[in-house]
Amino acid sequence: MALTSTQRCREHRARKRAGVERFEFELPFAPLGETLVAAGWLGVEDRDDYDRVHAALARALMEWCGVA
Repeated sequence: MALTSTQRCREHRARKRAGVERFEFELPFAPLGETLVAAGWLGVEDRDDYDRVHAALARALMEWCGVA
């Protein structure tokens, strides 16, 4: 579902207050999934599921940054 401009602005302001930035990456999907599986962040059965790969990458980066 697409967000309205008002919702996007609210989320942007909330992230800014929290000191959180948003980044966008272009990565090869299959190797990313395999890397997350090898590192233990993702189950083998989930390596082709976009939402699960995205969530696993987010968790890994948050821990790597000392946030989680």
